[in-house]
Order: sequence, then structure tokens, then C-alpha cells
Amino acid sequence: MRTVIFDLDGTLADTSADLIASANYCFREMGLGDLLDPVADAGVAFRGGRAMLALGMARSQQPDAAMQVEAYYPVLLRAYGAAIDVHTRLYPGAIEAVEALKAGGYRVGICTNKPEALAETLLSQERARFDEGVSDQFLLIAREKTTLEARLKTIDAKVDVLRHELALNATLASLHDGIR
Repeated sequence: MRTVIFDLDGTLADTSADLIASANYCFREMGLGDLLDPVADAGVAFRGGRAMLALGMARSQQPDAAMQVEAYYPVLLRAYGAAIDVHTRLYPGAIEAVEALKAGGYRVGICTNKPEALAETLLSQERARFDEGVSDQFLLIAREKTTLEARLKTIDAKVDVLRHELALNATLASLHDGIR
């Protein structure tokens, strides 16, 4: 069976404004005010929480920026979890595209660098907006954890899926050639 794996943030859903709001919460906690713009800095939001914090720290020219990024990353995750889908919206046509793939015989899944609990919360919140159930559309939800060991396991799993798909495609090509 063919499989399509989607990224969540920036591919299926525009989560940038909620992510930026979480980073700005951290900056306000530091006494720096809002340092990121939800529109102009939307792209950095899709590179993750640490990238947003690092950009804000660079803009404010704070000493010990790297230490502050690590210290405030858990704060960012808590702020994001508390307001995970205030502004988040699925991109137009995202669910329809997933449904079309499934109707065409594809398995679909999500791979995200978002911590597992946050990914599940976001998907359940989005499911509440749609009768068909967003998380029900995905047979596989692969999530990277925040630890190096978990990231390596996720990468290994992705490689295994790709190996399986390549082997299946080679088998199908061989069968196709044999039929000719």
C-alpha cells in the first residue's frame, strides 16, 4: 500500500500565529515585549520553538541568549499548549486532499517535530471543528519527541517506511515487467 506522510505545521495547518504568540509570551515574561510579528515572522514559526526564541533573543541582543532559549523553551511549550488553536486553521483543501488520497488507496500519516501531547491536542481540537474528524483521517501519526534518542528512532522509522515503499515499488515494477 502506498503511503503519504504530511508535515503538520505549515503543510496541513497554519499554526504560525499561535506559535508566535507563545514565543511573544516568553519575551513578555522576560520583560522584552513582543519581539516577533505574526505575519512577518510566520516562516520562523515552522522551524520550531527554539528557532523563534533564538530570533527574538538575537533581535533584543540579550546576553546569554542560548541559555535563555533553553530556559524558556518549556515556558513556550506550556504557553502554546494553553492556547494551541486560537488562530490555527487547516489550510483550505487539506482535508479534501487527504480524503482523495485515502479514496485512491493511499495510507496517510503525519510526522511532526511537535511534542506528542501537543500534536494530539491540536488534532483533537481541529477534529472538534469538522464532522469527519481530523485525526480520524490519519492511520499513522509519527511524532518526533524532544529527546535525541526519540528523534533518532523517528528517523529510523521513516527510513524503514521508505525502504518498505521502495521494495514494494520494485516488486510492482518487476511484476509489471513480467506481465508485458
